[in-house]
Amino acid sequence: MDQMEGRRALRLLKKVNLGLESSINADMAEMDLTAAQCDVLGYLEEHRGKAVYSTDLHRDLGVSRAAVSALVKKLKAKGFVTLTAEPSDDRQKRIEPTGRSGLLHQKMERRVDRVVHKIYRDFTEEEAEAFAGLLQRMYENVQTMIKEEADL
Repeated sequence: MDQMEGRRALRLLKKVNLGLESSINADMAEMDLTAAQCDVLGYLEEHRGKAVYSTDLHRDLGVSRAAVSALVKKLKAKGFVTLTAEPSDDRQKRIEPTGRSGLLHQKMERRVDRVVHKIYRDFTEEEAEAFAGLLQRMYENVQTMIKEEADL
């Protein structure tokens, strides 16, 4: 791929990301949630019953520590999560979804499933699987690049 095509691909990835985020934000507005808040709630629901801390959200969702703190604070104020201090370390707060979060989770999942269906509308099953694999490889390359730059 030449440099111009590479830059074009990066711009398209950014546009896809922004478009998806905008669509999910609009779809979740009636629930007073943002796409980022939905990501956190989805992660917490997937890990319900397990100990989840802000460092887990930071690492697994790829958002800054400051953003995690702000997201959790807003979700707590809206009654979607509770924070519990760890007995062994008062600085560590376990983040747990509330019953309200569980009720909303199914609704969020249905809406996200509709978005996924729409964005893959003209893809064959093979194309969708190949695309997901390519995105995973690209993500891994980005993670390697970040690590290499941090080691400089």
